[in-house]
Amino acid sequence: MEKKLIHVSFLFLVMFFVFSCHRAEPLPESWDKFTFPEYQGFVYSAQMNEKVYLVLCGNFAGIEASLKINHACTAEQYEIFKEKVVEAGSEKIGQVPSPETEGYPDLSVYITFVFSSDELHDLWAQFGLEESLQD
Repeated sequence: MEKKLIHVSFLFLVMFFVFSCHRAEPLPESWDKFTFPEYQGFVYSAQMNEKVYLVLCGNFAGIEASLKINHACTAEQYEIFKEKVVEAGSEKIGQVPSPETEGYPDLSVYITFVFSSDELHDLWAQFGLEESLQD
């Protein structure tokens, strides 16, 4: 019985080390920074590994916050995305090494309270990353 307990404990220990050594996906090293006038803040975007990474910093219903989201995106789609961000009223400020989120607590876990799934779909469609449901 003791040997079985030792074997099971050893197995759990090995599994713990395997899973604890899993590293988070690396983030892009360069981000495009845009104004975010509708929410008195900024949009940071970057494209890497067929994904667009976004960090939205602003005032959402009176709450200063940052929201992190990502979506499938090719390099070509990313160029269209950047054009559409400017067409939507933002201004490109330049490139930064990482999003500047100081003073904007990360409330990404609450994104479903800020944007409904339909609003997120409309957002992606508006910026050329998904097909519009109205087409």
